[in-house]
This record gives sequence, C-alpha cells and structure tokens, in this order.
Amino acid sequence: MKIAMIALIFGTLTAVANSQVAQEAAAANPGQGCDCQCSSLTFMDNWGRVSGNCKTAWQGALWCYVDPQYSNCQDLKPSTRFNAQWSYQACSTPALTSYECRKYICPAPAPVQPRFVPTTSQ
Repeated sequence: MKIAMIALIFGTLTAVANSQVAQEAAAANPGQGCDCQCSSLTFMDNWGRVSGNCKTAWQGALWCYVDPQYSNCQDLKPSTRFNAQWSYQACSTPALTSYECRKYICPAPAPVQPRFVPTTSQ
C-alpha cells in the first residue's frame, strides 16, 4: 500500500514538473511552429481515399505536404510522389491566421511616412 502511494505521489509530481517545463518552453519560443505549415496538396490513393493535408495517417500520425514558403519544420522528409516535402509536425502547428501566428508571420505594417514632393510654380 505504501509503495502504491509513493508511486502515485511520484507520478503526480513528475506530471506537474513536465507540464511546467512544457509551458516554459512554449513561453520561451513564441510563434513556435508558425513557420511550419501545410500546403493544400493532396492526392487520391489506389483505394479512392484523399491523402495529404492532415486527412490521413502514416505510421500512426497525420501528415501533410509542406508549404515551401513556411517549411521550417523539424521533421521534413522528401516525397517520393511529388517534388515536395512532407511533415507530421505541420499538422500540429497553429494556422497562419491564428492569434499565435498573426503577429509573427504577418506583423503590423510599419507606418507610412509622407513623402515630400516639391511643387514647381509656373
């Protein structure tokens, strides 16, 4: 009984510590994953299923072809079907239009400074 109680307490403390580490890592890397995004590229497999764009799993995880403009993924792999790369990570990153990504991918434009254009008198 004591061993079970110790194991329960240890497991709870470990889960809390891991959660805190994950939160600190996310806070240290704002916008993480925003530069790893899926493209809309898909194909129909031999069984008539649409594959790609996080619609199917490969080896137990969803995957997609990666948008070349946002291809900073840690797990990029070359496609044997297309001239493209694919990733599992891109299926789990926030969308470019999400609150998390808007300020990192599309920051507010710099204010436009008025231009001085000299006028000529005739």
